Amino acid sequence: MNIISYGGGVQTTALLVLTLQGKVESPATHAVFADTGSELQATYDHVDLMFDYTSDYLRPPHMERIGIKVVRTDLGPLHGWDGEMMLPMYFADGGFYRRQCTYRWKISPIRKWLREQGAKKATVQIGISKEESHRIKEANVKWITHRWPLYELGLNRQDCINIIQQAGLPVPPKSSCFMCPYRRVSEWHKLREGRIQA
Repeated sequence: MNIISYGGGVQTTALLVLTLQGKVESPATHAVFADTGSELQATYDHVDLMFDYTSDYLRPPHMERIGIKVVRTDLGPLHGWDGEMMLPMYFADGGFYRRQCTYRWKISPIRKWLREQGAKKATVQIGISKEESHRIKEANVKWITHRWPLYELGLNRQDCINIIQQAGLPVPPKSSCFMCPYRRVSEWHKLREGRIQA
């Protein structure tokens, strides 16, 4: 099985568009969106728009449909989680310690969905562009292989924005949970002022 781990942001939207246009080697058959239950409303609106876009778009050369699948964890919405969570930790160089929510609310539900589809092996395509090469990591399980088509094609974030706009689509907002502690200060101000809808 070959899927896109679809986050609803710029890079994964560009990857989905390129896949639909037949421009990705070994294209995915599904785009899987792991819903934390706590995304910004603008992200949900964009995922809905892309759901409609993909359902109307036939992929050459086989004319098969690629669809967006929405999966959720059994833990419930991230913002309502009352289990143990680690506080965000930052390193002296400004980087931050790995967040555990990504695994629990994104990676794990996608892997569970793959197993439910009967996948013994899977390729998971991740929307990492050229300037994010530090984020490239192999899967920590043997049955999953990661691919980074945007990086392989030498595309940066601006290239991704151009691809989305050339497809006649709006540029999606940055996808993240509304209460994410790793949000920039300017984003907190926008959220407080109501310029971002939670």
